[in-house]
Amino acid sequence: MSKKNISISYCLLVFFFVLLETSCLSKSNTGQFILINDSNELISHATVEVCDQLIEVESIKFHEEFNGTFKVKGDSHYKVAVVFASGKEIKDELGYVTHGFDFRHTITVTGSKISISDTKIE
Repeated sequence: MSKKNISISYCLLVFFFVLLETSCLSKSNTGQFILINDSNELISHATVEVCDQLIEVESIKFHEEFNGTFKVKGDSHYKVAVVFASGKEIKDELGYVTHGFDFRHTITVTGSKISISDTKIE
């Protein structure tokens, strides 16, 4: 092969990798969740950890909700910790997200447990 053909082949190879990187490999997937307080008391503090991201929430009144977002960086699940105004604490690990998809979940907190529902994968 001549130097010209090698240069053209190299340029095409670089172009291919740049195109690949900017299209499917670098697509950022998003996760969304709604944290609903379905207990009979104020949530004074809550944390939601997912995909190595910590979302802190202050003060969610009874029957109110908090909307959170995060980047789906890989396989993960939710670690949810809640502290009520009374001082009572509950924690749970639940749900599942994986890279390559967008997720929407509803996380509901009652006085005794945390549950997840309405999983939507796009």
